[in-house]
Amino acid sequence: MQTNRPSTNLWKMGGWMALTCVVPLLALAAIFAFNIPLSTVALFGIVLICPAIHLLMMRNHGHAGHTNERPDA
Repeated sequence: MQTNRPSTNLWKMGGWMALTCVVPLLALAAIFAFNIPLSTVALFGIVLICPAIHLLMMRNHGHAGHTNERPDA
């Protein structure tokens, strides 16, 4: 039996906003709880921001149109 209720998508309902608010708060709590030097945190932040920005920039660049066929000459 199939129900006609709409599916709820967490990301459409503000999940990204919650994630971007909770993760920095958890990171700050860990920094102060474990007494991690800020220079170490900054270094890891710079290293991790590169792949994150790459993924954000390339997210809509699908490969659906690519084929292995040769064009007719």
